[in-house]
Amino acid sequence: MSTTITGTSITFQWNAISGAIEYQYSLDNGATFKTAGTATSYTAASLQPNQSVSIIVRAVSQCQPGINSQAVTGKSSNPLGDGIFVPNAFTPNADGKNDILYVYGTNIKKTSLWVYNQWGELLFKSDTQGSGWDGTYKSTAQPVGVYVYYVEATMNDGQVITKKGTVTLLR
Repeated sequence: MSTTITGTSITFQWNAISGAIEYQYSLDNGATFKTAGTATSYTAASLQPNQSVSIIVRAVSQCQPGINSQAVTGKSSNPLGDGIFVPNAFTPNADGKNDILYVYGTNIKKTSLWVYNQWGELLFKSDTQGSGWDGTYKSTAQPVGVYVYYVEATMNDGQVITKKGTVTLLR
């Protein structure tokens, strides 16, 4: 069996078996099988980077129910590697688009984010991944302007990446 891997999919391909009328595959270690028809490939799509998928395939003939293959595991790629991204602007105007300043990355295990105003006052701190700054301080919307951020991200492999920069708050 061979695999073709991208950041969001894994395609498993197997050789055709003489006499097979259909192929079936299992993604739950053989507990249930779905039919692939006569196709000799299956694509697991909509994956996250670094996500693993295991597949078992069996060929079914008119005479025999088929024998399961050994499980084969593929892992989607991570084209961004250990990079992190912080936008340079956001618009906390409650329109549902870009309202919260988040730290982005495909391989982050843990992250901390600090946001400061132009006088160095700490306005926001979070040690929770997925928690971002909504542009407020003590429940008060902050004015349009440039703010300083500092990020410390621990990647899944244990590497620690720090990043600092500025973000513009727009309304």
